[in-house]
Amino acid sequence: MNWDFIVVGSGHNGLACAAYLAKAGASVLVLERSARVGGSCSTSEATLPGFGHNICSVVHTHIPTSPVYRDLELERHGVKYVYPQHLRGTIFPGHESIVMYRDAERMAAELARFSARDARTFRQLVEDYGEFIDSTYLPLMYSPPLPPSVQSAQLERSPEGRTLLQWQASTPVQLLDELFENEAVKVHFLARMTVLGFPPDQFGQGWICLFRILKAEAPICVGGSGQLATGLRRAVEAHGGVVRTDAPVKRILVRGNRAAGVELADGTRIEATRAVVTNVEPKKSFLEMVGEEHLPDAQLMLWPCNIDRGVEPMLRAGFPRVQIVRGSLGNDGEPSTPELRTAFDRATLLLHGSGPSVVRAQDVEGWRRLTGKPYGIYGVTVSGVNDELRDLLSGARFVYCR
Repeated sequence: MNWDFIVVGSGHNGLACAAYLAKAGASVLVLERSARVGGSCSTSEATLPGFGHNICSVVHTHIPTSPVYRDLELERHGVKYVYPQHLRGTIFPGHESIVMYRDAERMAAELARFSARDARTFRQLVEDYGEFIDSTYLPLMYSPPLPPSVQSAQLERSPEGRTLLQWQASTPVQLLDELFENEAVKVHFLARMTVLGFPPDQFGQGWICLFRILKAEAPICVGGSGQLATGLRRAVEAHGGVVRTDAPVKRILVRGNRAAGVELADGTRIEATRAVVTNVEPKKSFLEMVGEEHLPDAQLMLWPCNIDRGVEPMLRAGFPRVQIVRGSLGNDGEPSTPELRTAFDRATLLLHGSGPSVVRAQDVEGWRRLTGKPYGIYGVTVSGVNDELRDLLSGARFVYCR
């Protein structure tokens, strides 16, 4: 049997994709190598019988408020969430700690143990901007961004809005320094940014930082994270899709430069008339399943921010043909090392990698200014667009947001 779409891997992203395709009327087959669906979104009795443990995915911060939850009617398929009152904590030397509470007044009381002024500031932030987060910021996560001129005009109508415009351009460190006086309080809120990969000194992160200060939700899936995967599977099947477990994919079939189907480990071939979607990590997807013989014959040069703490040996072992280029753009805007200068001369395309924002925007702008060559921006979160970022995005050959 032929299918319109084959999805390789049943992680929650692959299942959500399959459910939307099936809901749109396509014939969809999901193939999973293990005996259960969910990938890292799983729950198992890792210690004692009857005690379920979320092995990897624990907190589903945005799932209950996302369009996926509503569009796929996940609650009807058995996916429900509880909201703990004690959410997270930061432990400091000397055994002091700050516990993050869901209730704003309890959170303010916790901060008051460190600074009465910071507690008052927190209460005022909740009063002034709590509604903005719920009514404006969260919906923007799932909507096309407004033109900067329209967004600015709306915010400039009030003193609070004008302050928000100023904060949006700030780095997390700048915003926290402006709002709070106690270093422990600053570290506590900054950790809510850095744990997700947001750079503390990246401009344009003000609203994200404000969101992480004011919204402390940590929804836990009832029955464990694996229940989310089970609910997504039910959504796929409710719309006519098929999910097969214990069905490892050996390779993706390529014909005429397009994915045409898959071959399973037992030799079975299954055709896909429209597309093959892979929810498997890129190295296995492309180097093993697609095969290097089908990939462009291109030299990849990696210009990393930081590859210490064992990252460089891991990269060299996994991708021995990748050339790692060191250096930065100096205060004069020029490459600081000969190898970076050579890379700028030789490379034909600059690709800004995945991240919580366009974290290397200044470097991309430097590439554009120095070389005039094309660039692309891949897999980034864009939560606010100022005029500079809008110009950078507009000049890209492609932009893919996550």
